Amino acid sequence: MVERVRKRADIIVRHLDLRHFDREVAHIKAIYNAAFVRNWRFAPVSERHADQIAEDLRQIIDPRVAVFAEVAGESVAFGVWLPNLNVPLRRARCRSGEPHWWQLAKLAWHWKIRPLRSVRVWAAAVVPQWRGIGLDALIYHEMIVRGLAAGYHQIEMSWVLANNDMMNRAIARMSATRHRTYRV
Repeated sequence: MVERVRKRADIIVRHLDLRHFDREVAHIKAIYNAAFVRNWRFAPVSERHADQIAEDLRQIIDPRVAVFAEVAGESVAFGVWLPNLNVPLRRARCRSGEPHWWQLAKLAWHWKIRPLRSVRVWAAAVVPQWRGIGLDALIYHEMIVRGLAAGYHQIEMSWVLANNDMMNRAIARMSATRHRTYRV
């Protein structure tokens, strides 16, 4: 199915290019604002806020598992996974009263030295005019293949709205296990 989707519209999937980080952030912002405009309580991301988030994420993002789908040179979808820093934070067992330098050293050890095998889906989006053709499946497939090659073996997909049928169907098709459901 993935190859049919790729050929149908001559779609190119590429990874995030850190050398052109500002351009990549602009693509993410445009796709995000277009894709989520009809979601409950959506507020468009401003330039300032996008830049602030991007600068924070730049420190932890793994470009191997951040991908864009392009059609005729235009970015129409993206998916970004982030290393699951909850794992090294839990392993570091930071305690109150410990010196901060020691806590940072333990965190760095468990994040950078010990292999981190878990990622979290930070965001994935497809612009409305390209939905329904399987582009989301192509993005997920590419992220899984690239994630496995990078050594990641566990994915957490959280913060998915209960009424986001397309995303919930995609998660079910990937044979994911529902661990928790939160209601507000």
